[in-house]
Amino acid sequence: MRDSRGAPSVLDTSRAVSATSGIGWSAVLLLILCVLVFLQSTPVLGWLIPGG
Repeated sequence: MRDSRGAPSVLDTSRAVSATSGIGWSAVLLLILCVLVFLQSTPVLGWLIPGG
């Protein structure tokens, strides 16, 4: 979508930014999950695993 001057509208720009930030947040959440899985193999969070 373009405005009257032919420039991209704010809607297009915000859509691109939200897609990029969505990928960023996904990477952050994936990193947190990886850290949690690693900590489960240590005494810190080992109590979460039944029979561990």
